[in-house]
Amino acid sequence: MDTLKKLAEEGFDSDAVEASMNTIEFSLRENNTGSFPRRLSLMFQSIIYDMDPFEPLKYTEPLKALKATW
Repeated sequence: MDTLKKLAEEGFDSDAVEASMNTIEFSLRENNTGSFPRRLSLMFQSIIYDMDPFEPLKYTEPLKALKATW
């Protein structure tokens, strides 16, 4: 509980947040799923839930906006 209290008071370390954002961005851009195309995998996940299959491919702008807020 002390850790959560400290985070609430002091916030997250900016270097750790930046490193996490870089990791997420790299994994989105890397698209390495072995023998199955990553983008198709993302599209199929959306189709299963009756969502726009192209929406998961539009991560560039939301990621840029998230980086701008930090």
